[in-house]
Amino acid sequence: QRWVLQDCMMHSLGTDVRALVVNGRVVKCIRRFAPNRDYEGQAEFRTNAELRSTASFALSPRHATLAIEACRALGLFYAGVDLLFTDPARTEMCVNEVNCCPGFPGYDISEEDVMRIIAKEMIVFTLQNAQQLMPKSAQFTTSGGLDGQAGSEDS
Repeated sequence: QRWVLQDCMMHSLGTDVRALVVNGRVVKCIRRFAPNRDYEGQAEFRTNAELRSTASFALSPRHATLAIEACRALGLFYAGVDLLFTDPARTEMCVNEVNCCPGFPGYDISEEDVMRIIAKEMIVFTLQNAQQLMPKSAQFTTSGGLDGQAGSEDS
């Protein structure tokens, strides 16, 4: 069997931050809290459990950049980036997980509105990058026609 082990981030037990990154920017961010209940005789520490609570959270520019760079490193247009606190004051963070298909519960807007934000960003990205996304044979010239074709109608 294969195992993946990571250090326990003691300062983040019971809480983490989820940043929703779309098209190179953090569009929403929440802090998640584990529910106040026992799990197998121990205090619950998982923040991704169904009964968690959430609150809006403002990331510092440095931590927003950390989340954005995590997405960029993985080539993701949008993702949920989970950040853990690494110090007792809870001012420093590290990336714990990048989820390429994140759920959206807990944000201060509806899941439909989150999907609208993602769709809008996809349209903006496509329009800004249309020339690079099109095959060379289908790119438009400055004269208005397709490459290799006349820009005006000939009868």
